[in-house]
Amino acid sequence: MITEELTEVTDETGELREEPEGDTFPRSYVLALREENKARRHAEKGLEEKVKEFENKMRVIASNVQALLAPGEPADADSIAERIAEAKSLLENERRRAQDALVRFAFSHAAKEAGIVHVEDAMKLADLSGVNVDLETGETSGLHEVIEDLLTNRSYLARRKSRVIGIEKPAGGIADEDGLLRLARRVGNRE
Repeated sequence: MITEELTEVTDETGELREEPEGDTFPRSYVLALREENKARRHAEKGLEEKVKEFENKMRVIASNVQALLAPGEPADADSIAERIAEAKSLLENERRRAQDALVRFAFSHAAKEAGIVHVEDAMKLADLSGVNVDLETGETSGLHEVIEDLLTNRSYLARRKSRVIGIEKPAGGIADEDGLLRLARRVGNRE
């Protein structure tokens, strides 16, 4: 139902006259428009908050980047990208150095346990390129194969059991007393 509301309007002469305001809309339609407008205002407010949050983050990033740059160094996108690439390269180099140190340590430990006498020499002879140490867990892979290869192909690196006139000498190099006594008796019986 369309109704006309009259409003008082003055014309050029200053006389008051009544004029229809225009078409009116159903209440439900007006309420729906108001709700839609309210939702838009709410969305705009949310966007404004996000924009402010983003601007704050950008200020923090800009201040952090500026702190990384030397005083007087330009803070343009190219120099920042260059610094980031340089930092990534340094990080990768340090990661490689840590990986190499862990591989050497793991090899040294495993070589001693396997009975390799001169670990430094064995390390120079070993192909450690296939050995990896997980930096997070510390687990090694490929190390067992390298040690086995050294012991098989370069057996002179392994600790040998010594024999003194038929008596086994432990790896420490000192024969046990019983073995020496038996040897002395045998030598004495031969004379």
